[in-house]
Amino acid sequence: MYGGGLTPSPRLRGERSPLPCRQEQRLHRESIWNLNERVANHFVQNLYDPTNGNALQYAINRFGEQYVRESGMGYAAKENDLFSWAGEHGENFELLEEASLLGVNSEKNEYYDFFRDRIVFPIRDRSKHIVGFTARDLSGSSNSKYLNSKESTAYKKKYCVFGIDEAIREAVKKDQFFLVEGAPDVLKMHSVGI
Repeated sequence: MYGGGLTPSPRLRGERSPLPCRQEQRLHRESIWNLNERVANHFVQNLYDPTNGNALQYAINRFGEQYVRESGMGYAAKENDLFSWAGEHGENFELLEEASLLGVNSEKNEYYDFFRDRIVFPIRDRSKHIVGFTARDLSGSSNSKYLNSKESTAYKKKYCVFGIDEAIREAVKKDQFFLVEGAPDVLKMHSVGI
């Protein structure tokens, strides 16, 4: 028994200190941020690939060419494009699954691209780390017009406000802050300079 109402250090109690665990979590979160950055670059390349011309035209018509270029908007192709890219680049499939970039077909025990035939928008935190993605369907056949990354070590929806990375800087400059309902509204406001 320890006297004086003091709690002994975890090491004295024979327990592991929480610090290495927090450090491991931070490193894991950073791994997802880095992965998301590489994938976002791949999605941008897809958007500008001439074989995906309809996606680029949709994005430009909806948001304007300059905003499309500056926002990091991309395109997730129709087939298992990301899965193939990940294999070619030696990416970690389990990390891609955790980041909601790949899903698993449990019947076939195969990976598939979580986002397919969608305009993809990075979700960033205040420090501009890409923590996840939101994506708009272009096929017209999906039940979900917009699809978001699932929660992960890097992405906790209750702690994220889409567009906060840009909004917070503008709010400081203009002493104004607009809160709107969803990502499409934020994107449209950003595309017209609000």
